[in-house]
Amino acid sequence: MKISHVLYKVNNLEDTVSQFRNQGFTVEYGKKDKPYNALIYFEEGPYIELIQRMYMPIIVQKILPLFGKRKFVEGLLAQNNAQEGYIRIAFETTTDKFSHFKSIFREKQFKTIKVPVKRNDIYGYKLQCKCLFPFDANVPFIKSPFKTKRNLSCNHANGIKGIKKIRYKTNSKYLEIVQLLNTDSILEVEEGKFKIDVEF
Repeated sequence: MKISHVLYKVNNLEDTVSQFRNQGFTVEYGKKDKPYNALIYFEEGPYIELIQRMYMPIIVQKILPLFGKRKFVEGLLAQNNAQEGYIRIAFETTTDKFSHFKSIFREKQFKTIKVPVKRNDIYGYKLQCKCLFPFDANVPFIKSPFKTKRNLSCNHANGIKGIKKIRYKTNSKYLEIVQLLNTDSILEVEEGKFKIDVEF
């Protein structure tokens, strides 16, 4: 699969947005009121999501463990404590292929959950997709293309058209599953201490 986007954990969303804007990137907040994330779209290829906290409604946090999904909740929320920087990648495919990749995850002993996602952006456009999340947040997740009337292609003052290379290091426990999911030429996967580097 191709890369959908890269998650970049931030400690202070407003400060990080300012830093990227000062570097010539066009950055938009995920929503108008009390945003917890911001997006950097490009003319081509994957986008970057700057995220201060993993959003999950309290009621959902309470309900999911009742249905055997406690590890998913714990894994997702644990990312709130991650150090600032790139923390996760997402692959993209259509929902009709989710069952195929779910079976691959199952074969490699990774439980998953399908989650619908929707939001209105700062321009009033509705964006919808579905995600297939492994319970283990150390594993990339999968999302479907956005259903939206908006063209997400974006120009930047610094002239950058897209991400040229993503270097992804992970330990032996996760190496195989990432390699199985990946068909994107911009993603280089190798064994080592976890680290994601992005080159423009």
